[in-house]
Amino acid sequence: MCILDLNSLAFGLDREDEAPERDAASDLGRPPGDEGSVYGLIEALKRQNRELASEVMERSKLIASLNNVSPLPLEGITLDKVLSTILNNVLNCFGYYRGIVYLWDKKKENLSCYGTAGMSKDSERIVRSKPLNIYRHDCIEIRAAKSSTFTYVENPSEGPELTRHDLKISLQHGGRGSVLYVPLRSKGETFGIIGIERFPVRAERYPGQFRITEKDIKVLMLFVNHASIAIENARLYEQNQRKIDYLSKLQEIYHELNSMVDMDHLIEKILEGALTVSGATSGILWKCNSGSLCAEASSSRGYSNSLEDHPQAPLELFPFDELFKKQRAVRIPDVEESGVSLPLSQPKGSAIFLPIVYKDSVAAIIQLDHSDRGVFDDTATEVLKIYASQASKLIENMTLYNALLLEKRFTDNLRNSIAVGILITDAEGRIRSINPRARAICNITSSNLGNRPVESIFNKDNRFISDVIYETIHTNKDVETEATYNAENEALVLEISAFAVYDEEKKLCGVTTFISDITEKKRMRDSLNRMERTAAIGTMAAGVAHELRNPLSGIYAAIQTLLQELSLTDEQREIMDAVLGEADRMETLIHEILQLSKPINLNMVNVDVKEVLRNSVTPMKETIREKNITIVERFEHRLPAVHADPDKLRQVFLNLLLNAVQATPDGGAIELHAKSMNGKAQEGRSGVEIRVLDHGSGVSPQHLSKIFDPFFTTKNRGTGLGLTICQKIIEEHDGEIFVQSECGQGSVFFVRLKS
Repeated sequence: MCILDLNSLAFGLDREDEAPERDAASDLGRPPGDEGSVYGLIEALKRQNRELASEVMERSKLIASLNNVSPLPLEGITLDKVLSTILNNVLNCFGYYRGIVYLWDKKKENLSCYGTAGMSKDSERIVRSKPLNIYRHDCIEIRAAKSSTFTYVENPSEGPELTRHDLKISLQHGGRGSVLYVPLRSKGETFGIIGIERFPVRAERYPGQFRITEKDIKVLMLFVNHASIAIENARLYEQNQRKIDYLSKLQEIYHELNSMVDMDHLIEKILEGALTVSGATSGILWKCNSGSLCAEASSSRGYSNSLEDHPQAPLELFPFDELFKKQRAVRIPDVEESGVSLPLSQPKGSAIFLPIVYKDSVAAIIQLDHSDRGVFDDTATEVLKIYASQASKLIENMTLYNALLLEKRFTDNLRNSIAVGILITDAEGRIRSINPRARAICNITSSNLGNRPVESIFNKDNRFISDVIYETIHTNKDVETEATYNAENEALVLEISAFAVYDEEKKLCGVTTFISDITEKKRMRDSLNRMERTAAIGTMAAGVAHELRNPLSGIYAAIQTLLQELSLTDEQREIMDAVLGEADRMETLIHEILQLSKPINLNMVNVDVKEVLRNSVTPMKETIREKNITIVERFEHRLPAVHADPDKLRQVFLNLLLNAVQATPDGGAIELHAKSMNGKAQEGRSGVEIRVLDHGSGVSPQHLSKIFDPFFTTKNRGTGLGLTICQKIIEEHDGEIFVQSECGQGSVFFVRLKS
């Protein structure tokens, strides 16, 4: 073997105009956190490829002008095209027999053939399928690739310096002639070699004609000096294009995965996406259990055996231990050669394992297999790392989303089920949320209220709600108030509580308003207060009544005696009759007071309310006729019977009718309503509601709250106990009685009885 010392000819191999640093390629190793960074990486790689393509073309033109060879093709740049063009130019223009290009892998452990010229198909198949390893193959090619200058071997078929690997390679090629290897260098480092060969020197017909001379070496090194830049750029271009293809697939899959809302479905799609991105023939997703230190198969694709037996793998065995402890991908280029035994895998080929990290620990592992060896190269691994990182974030996001969804459902159920209206507005008074109860209380039927100003909804009888909200916004203070609201012919008493909501910077960001219908509560409270007052007054009045009844009886008896025994004038007799009339009125008052102070005995039967109402009108027909009053009946066709004392009910209705007749002007009308109760306004009460409605002068607000108080009356005559007794009778029936009235509009008395 003859090694020529022509280091002086190796000019320009470390020049400053070599391929520049490529940030996009290095960025690929840093998995982005979201789709946006993947998109940015794709764009960066595309920009870099445009620069690389331009540089390859310029270098091609320079090579062509210096060496009078054909330039590179202007379209469809690939590493194969660049290498094929360079090798063919070398062989055709410089008279070489065969040519070959080897390139180092990323770790500079394996030297792989990327291009040939002039070789037989068998020879090409052999060199392309069997990379040369720096540790296992001591041969001319490895030594040349480790060198920074050229390597020339005059006779690579025999000689003491040749190793058994050299002789084996020579035999594979059917013998070799003189070979020259020139390093391909970029950024001061050798990334491969280009080798050329001339006919064997023992060719006797042309002795010496096919030897490689110093001039040949000089010319070839000059050529390779420029060609290496084109090769490296084409190599980067092709790698980037692969990355772009990978990332484009990844982006499409990310779009699909990002729309998932079911965790099990997401896990299935993550595995399918990994198979699509990588081109793997089979795959499995392992769920890790740190407690049992075991990985259990969750989903698989492409294996002959199923997951019915739920295969498991101990996390302390390779490669799971590496993944679980160090949280990094593990590649197995040759499964058969590695000797790794897995519950599910291809018997031959390559495999890669990718961790899915959640909350700083490995939650799952993606295993991908391919029937061919060495499929998962650096580019594929880097892209799959990005994919695994995104899958981790998707699982984390899905977990957070499901937690938020559960919390939202709970909050929504709470808002929708609570018996209090909830209205949420922002700091400008725009509606953000309103629950069904608030809609029902305020009789709101509009479906789309989001972002509407609160005053556009609460602007009539319920304007007080928007007023309270704006008061809270302007004062930054909580506001509580009560207001009466007319809804569906019924006056509701609402309790409004508005609370200011502040953000983390203590700035007002909105108002939460609670709207409570306290109509029934207020009625019960007022009724209880009246009952307590009535009981107290009744007890006191009963004692007084007993004391008055005895002297009153004496006065009554004395007056009757005087009327019988004395001879009185007409004027005197009239006075005596007036005294007896007042005594009778006092007796009636005492009777009513005693009736108020003691429990009422009820004879409960099923009663037809319509019949009792009509019977109550009969005693008053004469008065009604005199005032020309019209009685309007508005009875529901089929009313349920109520369980009541008919005589006591008649007493109540008669009293209410008497008040209505007295309040109604001549020629007016009185309305009698009766309907079933089964609506929300009655809080689920089942029974009958009776209304006695007049169109008189009404009751002033200051008198309305006292109308059922004992001895309260606005009339010149009467005891002021009629409505008090009516209330007592209705309450003894476990019913309720109340009134709504407006000055100048008349009054409505409501009686509600259970069926």
